[in-house]
Amino acid sequence: MTLSPVSKAGAVTIADLTAQLQALQTQLTQLQAQQGGVTATATATATATATAIGCVFTQNLYLGVRSEQVKCLQQYLNAAGYTVSASSVGSSGKENTYFGAKTKAAVAKWQAASGILPTSGYFGAISRAKYVATGKTTSVPTTTTSPNTTIIPIIPTTTVATTTIVATTVTPLFITTTSLPIATAGVLYSVDILPSGGNGSYSWWISAGSFPSGLNLVPTRCTGSSCSTNATIFGTPVTAWTYNFTVTVTSGTQVALREFTLIINPSVAALKILPTATPSAFNAGQTFEIQALYTPAPNCYPTNPCSLPDAAAVKVVWTSSNDAVATVAYKFYDSTGGVITAVLPGSATITANYIAGNINLSATMPVFVTGTISSSFKIVPASPSTSVGNTISLQAMYTPQYSCMSASCASASSSVVQAVWSSSNNAVATIVYKSDDPKTAIVTGVSPGVTTIAATVGYTSAYGATLTASTGLVVTPAQ
Repeated sequence: MTLSPVSKAGAVTIADLTAQLQALQTQLTQLQAQQGGVTATATATATATATAIGCVFTQNLYLGVRSEQVKCLQQYLNAAGYTVSASSVGSSGKENTYFGAKTKAAVAKWQAASGILPTSGYFGAISRAKYVATGKTTSVPTTTTSPNTTIIPIIPTTTVATTTIVATTVTPLFITTTSLPIATAGVLYSVDILPSGGNGSYSWWISAGSFPSGLNLVPTRCTGSSCSTNATIFGTPVTAWTYNFTVTVTSGTQVALREFTLIINPSVAALKILPTATPSAFNAGQTFEIQALYTPAPNCYPTNPCSLPDAAAVKVVWTSSNDAVATVAYKFYDSTGGVITAVLPGSATITANYIAGNINLSATMPVFVTGTISSSFKIVPASPSTSVGNTISLQAMYTPQYSCMSASCASASSSVVQAVWSSSNNAVATIVYKSDDPKTAIVTGVSPGVTTIAATVGYTSAYGATLTASTGLVVTPAQ
């Protein structure tokens, strides 16, 4: 919480106000004693009186700060039982203006007792608010009286200026990220560094230490009117090593920093296919050349720096997951390369396998063949069979024409249609419609043998042609 003056009736400082308040407090005590019929006469032994002093904090107090407000804070802590020092500088009566390690420790004890988190010893907005909420003051010795001295009240005619104080909240600034995950040389790395507190606007930089080559600290990023608050360590590290560095962030007048250790492990042996994908328009009949590159693991470890070795083209075994869509073969003039041939629209995966001694690596790349798939008409199941005296159900399935473009195929829903059915040999099997479903045919085995079952759909505008499909049916002897 920052205290900032808004208006004041006269030129007056905090120190002036404090002194005037002390004097008024003493005079008020004397008047109250006289009105009660008591004449304040000191005894033969000098007695110290205590004047209550309230601290007014207008700034953040932390390790290294010098300010009169630090001295008042030390007086308050000593009087409240959170001793800054037992006997040396900072002890009761020896308070000074420097915020050192002992002051920080005393503040942390006060914060713990007051329920303030974190108990960091940083006397900021939260601590100032807690101090004001307690309404506590610091009592320090101010005067002594000699024997038989009569205290006569004197009321000065001093006009005390007034000051109105407005409290605004500024949350202490911290870097909340405490550690970084391990990176691997040659592998893309991206980790966010997150702040907390401040005024919402941040500036980031590496303020000390050794930062890995290949990585960058990307500061706050803005897209349109929206800005992120974090910074990002991003890039591909080159050298395996253990790096120590300090990240610093500022927000307004606040500064926070944190030390990090980043371990970059050596890169491992790797195999990759280049290019990584076929062209967006790869049609049936076209070819595309590829190559497999092998990168050996470097002979290094985190405490011994090394650089990435060069990749080399190697001979591999090429395979395709779907030869009906795309095939792959060696380039006739280069045994380290391959040639993909598009066959039909659809997708497939090309795999490269590299085996050499104890090395066994593989790499893959997707292949998508663009184009148009013609309509189809077929009987399902495709290879039916039954036995003498038994039946089997058949259906005619129609799939309209569809296209495969931009790495995806347009949906083409197949549907069962009503057809005209026939058997080429009724002595082997007969066929009739199912009584409650004219789109389903029931075939009955008559005698062992083979017959051809056909389904026909006449010309309609929906199909654009007469559709015919046939399949062989095997009838086995009765079981």
